[in-house]
Amino acid sequence: MHRQNSFFHGGWMPSHSSGAIPDRKRQDKRCYQNRRRQDKAKNSIVSTRYKVRIPLIPTPWFLDIMRARDLSAAVVFAGLYAAGVIALPGISFVIIQVRISDALLPMAMVFGLPAVFGITVGTFIANMFSPFGIVDLLGGTLTNLIATYLAWKMARNFAFTGTWFLAAFVQVLIITFIVGTYLYVLLPAEEMAAIAESFAVIGLILHPVVYAWLGLFLGSVVAVLVIGYPLAKAVARYLRVESRYV
Repeated sequence: MHRQNSFFHGGWMPSHSSGAIPDRKRQDKRCYQNRRRQDKAKNSIVSTRYKVRIPLIPTPWFLDIMRARDLSAAVVFAGLYAAGVIALPGISFVIIQVRISDALLPMAMVFGLPAVFGITVGTFIANMFSPFGIVDLLGGTLTNLIATYLAWKMARNFAFTGTWFLAAFVQVLIITFIVGTYLYVLLPAEEMAAIAESFAVIGLILHPVVYAWLGLFLGSVVAVLVIGYPLAKAVARYLRVESRYV
């Protein structure tokens, strides 16, 4: 009868011979260390005088975790977002805005970090042309960074039907409250009064900041939910992204 190779079964355990297969974790650790040494060697030069390695300019951390294909996708997203905003300034820099480029925000759920970085850079470039100055330049960029990153994380970690739609709706809320609040502060009182009058016609008499939120909310619903979310679903199906929670 074959004896069990385990102490728990009252058997024996053979000792590792010189030809035994090494532990998988140790092998993986050695491979990782070797790759790190090779990467370090590539990013340094050898001083022939002092026989030491001099590090070159370090690679940014976000480039280390992205492959060449991912960087290409990030560049495409940055260009598309910036071009869409710059080409349509009349509806991109107002309180009731339909920023068509925001339709790219749900793409973060399909492409992940390349879309997050690309849209963030594209927002920064586009908002250089904003009439609201440095506040919109930094505030809008940070808003889209939070919106895309959070949607990407939700799509990866949540597991229920409608996850993608919920993530896109969260993007709408982030834009509404962050951008709407600082636009309310930056807009002239006369313009806010005109907006309040337009809402008063339909019977809405609220605090002025709520009008700013409503304007951003309506525009973001059109751009993100009406255009962007179906577009992301179509691209996901075309690329055969496996997710039951779209």
